[in-house]
Amino acid sequence: MSYTEDREVRYDLDQSEMESFETELITAIADQAVSLEIAAAWIRPFSRYANLMRSIEATFFPEAQEVSMEDEERSIFFALIDFRLKPRITFGSTICGARVPGDSLLATPSEVNGDSSGFIFIDQLIRIGNFTLEEFDSYISGLGLNPKHCLSVESTYRIGELADKWHGLSLTEVAYWAFFRSVRRNGGAIGTAAIFASINEPAMDSFRRFGLHFEPLMGRTDLVTPEEELGKTFIPIVMTYDQYADDLFSTISIPLAEFAL
Repeated sequence: MSYTEDREVRYDLDQSEMESFETELITAIADQAVSLEIAAAWIRPFSRYANLMRSIEATFFPEAQEVSMEDEERSIFFALIDFRLKPRITFGSTICGARVPGDSLLATPSEVNGDSSGFIFIDQLIRIGNFTLEEFDSYISGLGLNPKHCLSVESTYRIGELADKWHGLSLTEVAYWAFFRSVRRNGGAIGTAAIFASINEPAMDSFRRFGLHFEPLMGRTDLVTPEEELGKTFIPIVMTYDQYADDLFSTISIPLAEFAL
């Protein structure tokens, strides 16, 4: 699929512009395959479709537009498109540290240094004063994790009406299945890779029903998140790619088509 780069970062597309880009994105994917039910789009940081996802995200998380250009460069946007009724984007996410399918491009965490953990929301938690970079480094080292094989889910959001389950899975569960596939695609091995995320109570309930294991990040449930300023309660977690997770996702067989844009 062809790739057109546009380095103008926008979080303010109007409704007409968003509808136009959504239609174009859906058509671009539909032209690549037939009989799609659910498709996943991995959107590079300066794809022509990236500003669509930025603008949608900003309607849920206005603070998203405050990130630096360095953070923009290491972000990948993820969308699930539901073709079962009227084709539409039903789920969106911003990821740091993901490899898009069939592509050498890797939006890696930057090298861990004195200023950054390499993950956007982890750096936010550090800036707020929850813990230090040294404490985070010690924590992931204690878990045996290689940060180059981890990814962070910076945000997730449902778009429009709740979509029906697909092969028994909610679209949130489908998305995390795809995220673990990205971890493996990036060389993540059992015991050395993980997904970091900040989730709310409905997502926790979904993960529990699904059987996905997660633990509070840093072993703490008192971490202050940027969402609290907006009156939203989110809990930072870690999901280790262990043998249990590998076995769980190995039992799932869904015809999810994935596309790099």
